[in-house]
Amino acid sequence: MKTVRDVLEKQLKDVPSISAEASVYAAMTLMSERRLNSLIVLEKKQLIGTLHERDCLEKILLWGQRSRETRVKEIMRKNPMTVRPSDSLETCIIYMLTDQVSQLPVLEKGGVLGVITAEDILKAGLKRPGIVPQVKAEQNPKPMTSQDERVWTGRSLN
Repeated sequence: MKTVRDVLEKQLKDVPSISAEASVYAAMTLMSERRLNSLIVLEKKQLIGTLHERDCLEKILLWGQRSRETRVKEIMRKNPMTVRPSDSLETCIIYMLTDQVSQLPVLEKGGVLGVITAEDILKAGLKRPGIVPQVKAEQNPKPMTSQDERVWTGRSLN
């Protein structure tokens, strides 16, 4: 069974983070530039929360706040779920589903070691033998055409 440590060893050491005193605008700018959907919030190198794209949208747009005037500490999630390097990837999935997030901070000896994302877990799972069948390009089925005898049984979008 793969653990968080197995996935983190392949990650960069740069953990995307922001200060609780930073503006939400600065956080959103950082997330946009780095193509992230969340950041960890650090104070004196200690984890104090997480900030998710969804939180920014909900609390800034829907509540009518101004992103340049609102501090990260006002909308961040305090006491986020975290994992240890020895935790299984299955544990991470359960925590992500429970907290409805796509990343979890990884803590070791009180400090932030890294961040594990749902994408990291998916990539690690796909590399396991037997998970994804190995099909050669010439064995791929032909794309469906309108003349095919196969019938669409899904729901109509109309």
